[in-house]
Parts: sequence; C-alpha cells; structure tokens
Amino acid sequence: MELIYFADPMCSWCYGFSPELTKIAAHYRDVPLQIVMGGLRPHGTEIIADMKDFLREHWDHVAERSGQPFTYKILEDTTLTYDTEPSCRAVVVVRHMDPTKEFHFLKSVQYAFYRDNKNTNEVQTFLEIVDEIALDKNTFLDLFSSDAFKAKTMRDFQFSAQLGVRGYPTLLMKNDEGYHTLSMGYQTSEKILRRIENILTEND
Repeated sequence: MELIYFADPMCSWCYGFSPELTKIAAHYRDVPLQIVMGGLRPHGTEIIADMKDFLREHWDHVAERSGQPFTYKILEDTTLTYDTEPSCRAVVVVRHMDPTKEFHFLKSVQYAFYRDNKNTNEVQTFLEIVDEIALDKNTFLDLFSSDAFKAKTMRDFQFSAQLGVRGYPTLLMKNDEGYHTLSMGYQTSEKILRRIENILTEND
C-alpha cells in the first residue's frame, strides 16, 4: 500500500488540505507517502495583483473550510508573477536531498506564501526554510539552479498528467489491485480514513 499525493505549493486548496494529510500520514505512519508536484500554473506570466479578486475569493473559501491562516497583502503586489514552477522545483530538490523532509518543506513553503506573504519566485524564500530544516543551502542552490532539476520537476508534471490528475489536491492509494482515488479536492481526514478502510475491507 502506498499513498500518492498530487499537489502544488501555491495551490490554496492544497494549503488548506495540508493539516488533513498530516493527520492521515500520522495514522498510516508506516505507509509510504509519495508526493508529486502537479504544476498548477508552471511558468505563469500573470501578475498576482491582476488576479487578486479571483484569488481572494478562493482564499476566503479555503480559510472558511480549513481554518488555515491567510494574509492578503501579497495580492496587491504589482511585480509578482503567479508562476508555480519555482516552488514545485524547490520541493523536488528537497525530495532528492532528504525525502523524509519533503512534506515538511512543502508545508513550510505554503505557510511562507499564504501566511507570511513571502515571494516564491525568489530563491531566498526557499533558502530560509532549507536552513531551518538543516539542509545544506549551497547544495540546494546548485541543484535548484540546474537544468537537471528543471527537467525532474517537469517529469512530476508529466506523471500527474499521465494518471489523469486534473485538479489539486488529489490523493490516491495504490495497492495490488491498482490505483484508488481517495479525494479529488479538499476532504477531511475523517472521510478519507473511512474511504481507505472501506477499500481495504473490500479487498480482504
């Protein structure tokens, strides 16, 4: 049995879902959790301030449903492009450096953007978190800047597309019977845990 989580650090519903996935991972602590970067808006060129009404509405819904904290000042930034590729690439680099810290890093990037309004197009945002989780900043920077890890990140996007994942967050379970969809979009951990138990019972 394996859990496969498709997400994007700059997906607001993924941010809302993070506490629920944390509970699921804790419940199934011996089950591998594979994280795949889906690529919400990779290489996007829109200015975040031009999307502020659309984003604010989404963020309000996520905050109401999940209780996650949001700060809205960044929506007024007229220089920040809404490009999710750099934050996805940062997660892929940390996965390579220490897979046990990948999920924590992903959540930290989400808090940096949504709560603290840090610019996720600036590598310094990631380096601060890398330092906090005791990884080597120079190694991270070298890998993050490399064409090889840009390609690795693209392979995550391609894997997501191959499995037909079109929205985030999406959580799948893989076992001997194949892939099972646990959630497409935000769901509570309680509902997903019941879904897993039902699948396991059916397969007994």
